[in-house]
Amino acid sequence: TLSSTRRGLWNDRLNEIKHEPLFGVGAHSIRAEYCLSEHSQITTADGTIEPGSAWLYIFSSMGVFAFLCFCVMVFEPLYRIWKQGKTNSLGVILFSQLVFFSVYMCAEAHITASGDFTFVYCWLLIALMDSHNRNEYNLLYPHIAWIRRFAYE
Repeated sequence: TLSSTRRGLWNDRLNEIKHEPLFGVGAHSIRAEYCLSEHSQITTADGTIEPGSAWLYIFSSMGVFAFLCFCVMVFEPLYRIWKQGKTNSLGVILFSQLVFFSVYMCAEAHITASGDFTFVYCWLLIALMDSHNRNEYNLLYPHIAWIRRFAYE
C-alpha cells in the first residue's frame, strides 16, 4: 500500500523536523544520519533523493518559517475561492486542481524537483490562482492583504 512504502520516508522527514525544526537541514537536501528507514533512497552519484512527501520535505529541509510561507501560498488562494461561495468555471477548475495537488503532495514531492513537469504545472497553478484572486478582488498583493487582515483582528 501507499502508506507502507511511504511510512519510513515520512518517519525520516519527521526525524529531521524533530532535530532541525526552525531552519531545517538545508534547502533541497536531507541528512543521512536522520534517515533510519530501509526505504530511504539517496543516490550520491547524481544527487537524487526520494523525500516521500512534499509537505514534510519542505518543512524538514527549510524549516518552520518556509513551511508556513508555503502554506500561505497554497491555502490562501483556496480560502479566497471557498469564501467567495460561487465562482466562475475557471475558479472551480483552479480550485479543484490545487486541492488535488495538495493531496498529491502528501505522497510525492515532485513540486520540489525543478525540471519535472509536475513542478512547473503546480507552481504555474499557484500563480494562476493568485492572478485569478487578484482579478476577482482587485487586490495588488492578496497575500499581504490576507496577512494584514489576520494581524489586525
